[in-house]
Amino acid sequence: MRRGILALLGVLAVIAAAPAATAATGDLTVGGVVYSDPSGCINLGIEETTEFVNDTNSTVTVYRTAGCTGAATAILAPGVSGTYTGQSVQIG
Repeated sequence: MRRGILALLGVLAVIAAAPAATAATGDLTVGGVVYSDPSGCINLGIEETTEFVNDTNSTVTVYRTAGCTGAATAILAPGVSGTYTGQSVQIG
């Protein structure tokens, strides 16, 4: 019982220390669709090559698969745009 409580306290300490996700300021445009002040992982629902425009203050990582997993196909710094293939993006 004591070991379980200590394990739970350890997990809670890690969660409390994790940085909070914050939204980017600005717009991310993907294939003409605008995401204002985006945050976290966004599943795009597309499979073809499309234009990405990062007009936010955060880095945007484009992933080939949904769920922001697998290989990244592009990393866009703030103010960068280009044509890439990706089914999801991670903000920040």
